[in-house]
Amino acid sequence: MSKRVWRLGMAVLVMGVVVMSMGCEKVERARYEMVKLGMDQYTVKTIMKVKPTTETADTILYIPDPDQEPLRVEFEFDKNGKLIKKEWVDRENL
Repeated sequence: MSKRVWRLGMAVLVMGVVVMSMGCEKVERARYEMVKLGMDQYTVKTIMKVKPTTETADTILYIPDPDQEPLRVEFEFDKNGKLIKKEWVDRENL
């Protein structure tokens, strides 16, 4: 296989991965609704499928781009790592 064909193949592969990952970076209301009080942090992050903007021992915070909804999604956890509060903030409930 020539170097040119190999490079072209790698470029196509990388572009495909980038395009696929771009579609997963949106905080979705349906996923938020699947999250229930009492769940642990790992389960919440697995359900949301988006990297948090900020994460501490007791909070996971998602802040998408300013022109997107929601404006903010926040999950709060107790000292045992169980979800005790969740909040979806959009322009309608500011």
